[in-house]
Amino acid sequence: MVVGRLMPPPGTVILLGLVGVVGYLAITALQATEQSIAAEVRAEHAPEPLAEQTTQARNERSDDFYLVLAARPLFSETRKPMVIATPVQPEPAPVPQSSAPQLELKPAVVHVPPELKIRGLIVAETNRSALIEWSSGQAEWYQIADEIDGWSITEISSNSVSITRDGSSSIYFLFERGATSRDPDQ
Repeated sequence: MVVGRLMPPPGTVILLGLVGVVGYLAITALQATEQSIAAEVRAEHAPEPLAEQTTQARNERSDDFYLVLAARPLFSETRKPMVIATPVQPEPAPVPQSSAPQLELKPAVVHVPPELKIRGLIVAETNRSALIEWSSGQAEWYQIADEIDGWSITEISSNSVSITRDGSSSIYFLFERGATSRDPDQ
């Protein structure tokens, strides 16, 4: 019992050993890669002879470059290589947008009431019916909640019939031709 507590199982020891070996190999490979890359960079950026470098730099730079360079402090923590600015194209001004929500306007749907004539009415406690004649001359009996050409009959009184459709309403009178329309927006 005491040996099992003090000495880890052999599998754990082997696993830790393999992790150590793999880690060592990875670090060694990275160091070798870094050294070869550094050698290539040094070879590519080997300095030209000082005389050629100075002459070439002076030929490429204007007097303003040296004035700006001399104005900057030589030894400063914030000193960075000088960047010659290129002209920046101004961005077009953004088009102001209203903060109010945009409402989508839908065209108003106009429901034209059908051409009907009231030819007769029955108004009783248990039955309210209207004899309605179409423009074609055909007549039928209708009751409240019946539909005529998409319009619903909402009221039958002793001298009129009211129909509605999508908030619009029309009233037809007995012995009169046509309808009187009421639009909810008026």
